[in-house]
Amino acid sequence: MDVRASASCIKWINDYQWKISAVNNTVKGATKLYRTLNIPISGVQKRSNQKSSAVSVPDSNLFL
Repeated sequence: MDVRASASCIKWINDYQWKISAVNNTVKGATKLYRTLNIPISGVQKRSNQKSSAVSVPDSNLFL
């Protein structure tokens, strides 16, 4: 590989790394914004008004 090809590869890698970094920062910023605004992501909503119980009711047929 000649010097120009090596320099071209290094430039391409640096550009690629910069783009990945920019995308990661955008995703982090968007996630922080969604959390700050309390917007449900992908239509999943928190059900804070529903109580969940760790105790399950056994099937009565199991004891017969």
